[in-house]
Amino acid sequence: ATIIVELLMLGLYVMFWLCTPMPLNTKTERIFRRYLFLKGSACICYGLFVGIMLRVLQVELAAVFGLMSFFFSFIPEV
Repeated sequence: ATIIVELLMLGLYVMFWLCTPMPLNTKTERIFRRYLFLKGSACICYGLFVGIMLRVLQVELAAVFGLMSFFFSFIPEV
């Protein structure tokens, strides 16, 4: 029970820490926005091409797999 309470407190602490806005200067904000734009564009293209390729191969759920590949490619690797 103690471990569960400690994990819950750790989770709450991390959640509040992540929700606190960080002060960013304009250059950092511009770089971050550009990264998100380029990452989003690349992921959209990847998802579209996967969907189109699977549609050409006559896979039944080609649109679903294209959408899933878009979302999963947006997650960064560790």
